[in-house]
Amino acid sequence: MNYELLKTIHIFIGAIVFGSGLSMLVYEQWFNQKHAINAQLKTSQRLLRLNLCVIMPAGLILLLTGIGMIHIKHLDMRLFWIQGSTIGFMIATITYLISLYYYRLSLYPQSDRPKGTTTIKRIQQKHRFFAWMTLIIIMAMIFLMVNGPSGV
Repeated sequence: MNYELLKTIHIFIGAIVFGSGLSMLVYEQWFNQKHAINAQLKTSQRLLRLNLCVIMPAGLILLLTGIGMIHIKHLDMRLFWIQGSTIGFMIATITYLISLYYYRLSLYPQSDRPKGTTTIKRIQQKHRFFAWMTLIIIMAMIFLMVNGPSGV
C-alpha cells in the first residue's frame, strides 16, 4: 500500500478518535449537569455504543496504519518518537479501558454494582479522570509524531 495513503488515513482516523473522544467527554460533562439521572443514563448508553462502534475500531485502524507506515519506510523501532508513540499508545489504551470500565459502572444502578463501590458521582469523577488522561496522552503522541520524523 502507498505510504502517503496510509499516512493520510492515519491522520484522518487520529483526528476522528481525538475529536470524538474530546467532544463526547465535554458533552457528557455538560449533559450530566443539566439533566435528570434517567436522561443521563439513556444518553450514556448511547455514548457507550458510539464508543464501542467508532472509537475502538478507529483505534485499531490507527495501530495498523502506524505499523504499516513503519514497515513501508523500514524505520528503526529504536527511534525516540516511534518508541514514545508506541508506549503512549499502550498507556492510552490502558487508561481508555479503565475509563470505559468506570463509564459502564456508572450506568448500573447502585444495587447492581459490585460491593464496596462508591457513589455515582465518585465513579463519574474516576471515569472523567482516566478519559482526560487518555486525551492528554494522545496529545503527547501527536506532538511526538509531528516533531519526530524529519523527512518521513
